[in-house]
Amino acid sequence: MESELSKSHKGKRLSDSHKKHISEGNKGRVVSIETRKKISIALTGIKRTKYTREKISQSSQGRIPWNKGLTKYTYEQYREAQNKYQKQYRIGIGKLKSKIFKIQRKHLEKQFKHSFTLEEWNKKINKTKGICPMCGKYVGVNKLTLDHIVPLTKAQKRFEYTIDDVQPLCNKCNSKKGNRKWKNYEK
Repeated sequence: MESELSKSHKGKRLSDSHKKHISEGNKGRVVSIETRKKISIALTGIKRTKYTREKISQSSQGRIPWNKGLTKYTYEQYREAQNKYQKQYRIGIGKLKSKIFKIQRKHLEKQFKHSFTLEEWNKKINKTKGICPMCGKYVGVNKLTLDHIVPLTKAQKRFEYTIDDVQPLCNKCNSKKGNRKWKNYEK
């Protein structure tokens, strides 16, 4: 009996005799006029040549894809269109995210006090002679940025930053450090 059984499309096992019975039942079946109208409405607007219909029928039998080699765009044109769309998307999202980050950062900085003067900060920068304490590269005095040793995100509420709680770092090292606690001159 198992040799007679085979899988149908819906996953049920049907015997060969049962399949034969189903196909015989559909042979003399008359399709109503309503059903024919529904089918014709569903297929309106789809006009295919005899050649195309033959190709589609061959592809449905699993032989060859019916539109082999007949694509609308070349690969390069497709990639170019994708890249253009992605750039536009990234630019818009990137601008929005940076605005949000700047607003959050300003709000965060307002919660803390910096109890050192500009003169103290300039002395600390001039002491480095334009060399980043973390990476040891010369970037110039003007390119050193203020880095909080105890990050703003990890400091206690109403924490007061003194000149010893900040350090001058190049922009690359400051970004690389992120919100980790690193002391002066550590690599």
